[in-house]
Amino acid sequence: PTSFAEAGIRWARIKNMIYFNPSDTLVPQQYHSAIYYKAAFLQGHFHVGPVYAHTHIMYQLTDNETLLPYPKIVAYQSLAYQHYLFNHVLLAQIGVQVWYFSKVNAYAYIPSLSQFYPQQTVMVGDYPYVDAYLNFSLKRARLFFMMQHINAKQMGNEYFTVKNYPMTQMAFRFGLSWNFFD
Repeated sequence: PTSFAEAGIRWARIKNMIYFNPSDTLVPQQYHSAIYYKAAFLQGHFHVGPVYAHTHIMYQLTDNETLLPYPKIVAYQSLAYQHYLFNHVLLAQIGVQVWYFSKVNAYAYIPSLSQFYPQQTVMVGDYPYVDAYLNFSLKRARLFFMMQHINAKQMGNEYFTVKNYPMTQMAFRFGLSWNFFD
């Protein structure tokens, strides 16, 4: 892949949003005013020889953080080393990826209704989520090994994306994908 960089602005107007009101025993309500969402982002994919980097950084704002809470900063960084082995037959890639978002009063979840609702009691975020991986490609077959959330025990057990629902603990994953077509 070639190197590229991109910057942009996103803007949205949300009108007549329906939400579950937490102060009124989670009764559905409609917010009749408009909510404005604004975001600016930078992203890029760069490589220098066998080293590849993918970066995405976004800064976002909403004018009603009670109903539409977004983290102000969202960031993703992937860094990998890629090399062909066995006379250019096997492509091997080893890398690490980091996800991060700033503190926010994220939504809470109601399992019985399968719905999210706004809450103002628990802040989540401000925690990096780090994965390490090893990928192999051989013609139409791809094999991957991944150690997810390798930094799981650095901050105790205080890593959540939704109120009362923790992120996945450290886990080892692997997979095989084989395309059977010409």
